[in-house]
Amino acid sequence: MAAEPRAAGEAWSLQVGAWRLHGRLLRPAGPPRAVFVLHHAMMADLGPMMPLAAAMAGAGCLALAVDSRGHGQSGPLPPAGDWSFDDIARVELPAVAAALRATFPGLPLVAAGHSLGGQAALVADAVEGPVYDAILVLGSGLWGVGPQDERGLLRLRRLGLYLLGAALCRLFGHLPVSRLGRWRDESRGYWLQTTGWVWRRAFDGLDGLDYPAAIQRLRLPILALRGDHDPLVRPVDQHALITAPGAIFVEVPGADHHRLPRLCLPALLPRLDALLAAAEAHRRARGA
Repeated sequence: MAAEPRAAGEAWSLQVGAWRLHGRLLRPAGPPRAVFVLHHAMMADLGPMMPLAAAMAGAGCLALAVDSRGHGQSGPLPPAGDWSFDDIARVELPAVAAALRATFPGLPLVAAGHSLGGQAALVADAVEGPVYDAILVLGSGLWGVGPQDERGLLRLRRLGLYLLGAALCRLFGHLPVSRLGRWRDESRGYWLQTTGWVWRRAFDGLDGLDYPAAIQRLRLPILALRGDHDPLVRPVDQHALITAPGAIFVEVPGADHHRLPRLCLPALLPRLDALLAAAEAHRRARGA
């Protein structure tokens, strides 16, 4: 019988402020070529990232999949736990990266982030960096934020969804989507921050920092994959987020938003050697 994805690898944990983060660490059969840290989407946990983590371990890399605060085993869960996007991107991800650097020195560190995880990895390196040596962005974009959504029914639908979620947050103290069976609950602070982005057509920090402007200054290797069946993140949404010059954009045939981490391997593996070589060159250039 195949192992439960969450049970694969070694248990890993890290104290970040008041939060105890948990994850699963998979090791390659031989000496590692790099370290991958995998961050999941909103309303999810590390489970959907485990097939990608296993593939990276099979390709000779250390791979750590992490439950973000308030998700999976990284409690407390909502409503007892509350956080913002800034807490994830500017506190949690840099702390995880620093711990991995200290544990596995001399190896390039690559972030692989799905949706929210990709947004957060870009902001972490742009604002708190240098954090990574390369970033693999999976299905991330500015959803309902950019000028491309300034008019039309698409923007109204997206804004309505966020406002409904905000109303539920104020009623229940968090976004109770786990009642639908498939999702994980989100915090009130996170959802209200993202609702503010859609309302104001902005992607910024609670301190007003312009995140796309910061991302535009990134010069590390970025490989951005998007499923060609993804209705949530269109190419225009993806390019509105990933403004750094030199980023490589690849569409994954047959993948939608939620299955992209599992279906991206045929597009990713032929490009993995080049990504790791670029990450190592970036690490050496930084003197890390």
